[in-house]
Order: sequence, then C-alpha cells, then structure tokens
Amino acid sequence: MKRLKIIVLLIILSISCKKNTELEVCNSNCKQVSIKGRITDAYSDKGIESLNYQIIFKTFRGNPTGFPGPTYPSKLIYQGNTPQNGVFTINTIVDSTYFDNYSLKLITPELNNYFHFFSDYSLSSNDSVNIWYYPSTTLKVNLKKTQIRNYDYINLTHNWKINKLDITNPRPWINSFTGNADTTFILQVPIETNIKFNLDKEINNSGTNTIRVVDSIYINKNNANEITINF
Repeated sequence: MKRLKIIVLLIILSISCKKNTELEVCNSNCKQVSIKGRITDAYSDKGIESLNYQIIFKTFRGNPTGFPGPTYPSKLIYQGNTPQNGVFTINTIVDSTYFDNYSLKLITPELNNYFHFFSDYSLSSNDSVNIWYYPSTTLKVNLKKTQIRNYDYINLTHNWKINKLDITNPRPWINSFTGNADTTFILQVPIETNIKFNLDKEINNSGTNTIRVVDSIYINKNNANEITINF
C-alpha cells in the first residue's frame, strides 16, 4: 500500500511538471529566446490564472519577392499555463536559422466572457509583452428593413469606446451583408462600452448615392443588450 502511494505521488509530480513544457531541442546554431509578460483582466488589473499559451515559429505570410515560395509548417517551441498573478517568464534555446523563414509568435486562446484584440503577438528573441483581456457580453443587432426600395450595397461598421479605460478600438469592425431582408448579428463586445453603428446603403453601386444611418448603444454588464437599426 505504501509503495502504491509513492507511485501515485510520482505520477502527480510528473504531470504537474508538464504545465510548462519546452518542446524544441536545439542541436546547432543555438540562440537564447527570453520572453516575459503578463496576461491581465483589464478592468480589475488582476492576472488571469491557468491560461494556456504557446510560443511558436510561424511561417511568414506571402513572399517578399512576389513569387510563390516554399511554405514552412509552424514550429511549436514552448507551451505553458499562467500562474495566479498572470506573469510568465520563458527562457528557451532555439535554432537561430528559424528566424530566416519564420516569425516568432505568442499565441493566446479565446476565453469565455472575455474579449481581446488579437490571438497572436509578434515577438523578438528578447521581448516583453502585456496582454489584456476585457470582460465581455453579447450584443444582439437587428437590422430591420422598413423601406420598400432595395439597395445594391449595404454595409455595417461599428466602433466602440471603453469609458472606464478611455480606450477606443483601433479600427472599425465591419459586418458586411447582402440582400434586403431583415438580418441579425450576435457580437461579442466589452462591457461598459459605448458602441456607435454606421449603416451605409447605396443605390446602383455608384459610390455617390450613399445614405448613412447612425445609431448607438451603451453596453451594460448584466442587462440583455439589443439594438434595432431600421434601413
């Protein structure tokens, strides 16, 4: 019985040691990669615990010469889970020639009830990165056709501003749709946010006969958030 307990304990220790795993073994052209960072709840400023992250070498998009070139499968070199304070430190050794055909990336996952701008972050071999996740909720957007006239082009963009952090999203988010029927979108958006919608409708695809409908909504944390835009 005592021996069984020891075996079980060794298995548990073995599993726990695999939380942060160095996956790349360097045999030549070795170079140190040192990455420090923190993954944080943007509203509470508390670190996010047990978030799985990966460091990969990802093939470059496209070819700078303009001609088709070889494609290289991504290389996973490290994976880990954030501790309670959300801070992580990575020191690993890689083949320096990887930097010729790959870009170094930090990959972070989607989280339920959170929103974040990007899922991958470009890195150098010695870098520091801070990543913020924003508490979020859903917004139902109803586009309701109320006019008889049909339009050749309809486009919806939305911009939002987080009042608490004085942050505006870096670019308009676009939801293009075709047809002239009622349409519904479900969007994941940060809470405590003002969102402005621009709906552009155009006749004859001329670029000159565009009509814009503007509407906005404040996103509450606990309410059912819904907006209807007539077009």
